[in-house]
Amino acid sequence: MNRDTICLLYAGCLAVGGLVGYLKKGSLPSLLAGVGTGGILGLSTYFALPFQPTIVALISGALTVAMGNRYRKGGKFFPPGAVAIVSGIVFVGQALYISNNGWTR
Repeated sequence: MNRDTICLLYAGCLAVGGLVGYLKKGSLPSLLAGVGTGGILGLSTYFALPFQPTIVALISGALTVAMGNRYRKGGKFFPPGAVAIVSGIVFVGQALYISNNGWTR
């Protein structure tokens, strides 16, 4: 599986997760954050933007920190702990790609 496919799957999971959070709990912040971040990641990957690796690294890194803090404070693994782990994995993958290939595609 190539890097773009992983990024698109990650973007889709974020968007669907935000939508599910809104439908289950009526959480507008979940909807905006999930669909917003998923949309930015998906569009930057789909349209092969030059700084796509940097965009993915910044968003996944921010989500790792934010959701990790939510997990630490709340103690619930799902969804904040799961999102933190998946985002951390994506972040590490992007960081390795950037270290080998530079900030752009």
